[in-house]
Amino acid sequence: MCFLQFSQNLYLRSVLLATAGTILAEASPVDTKWGIGLAQDHPHAKRRDMWRGENRLGEVLMEVRDEMLAWSDVGDDTLVRCSILLITLFRVPPLLEIACK
Repeated sequence: MCFLQFSQNLYLRSVLLATAGTILAEASPVDTKWGIGLAQDHPHAKRRDMWRGENRLGEVLMEVRDEMLAWSDVGDDTLVRCSILLITLFRVPPLLEIACK
């Protein structure tokens, strides 16, 4: 279902594909199942090993993104973001995007 939403909506697809090479996380201090269990401004929010939550939303979005990249002819190297960005999708708590090293 999530794959269909992002693959059929060109705007959502471009936003998600623009996060290639990064880790997505729902920065929610109260959600330890779908989020990281920390607010986006918490000092440990950018340290994956310090997260209190499972980050299921981020994991699902990264899986969808990886499937879309494999499904399309778009190369990962043209979409990699090197900086840390904060984005919001679907009016959910902010998603924290962390550049992979």
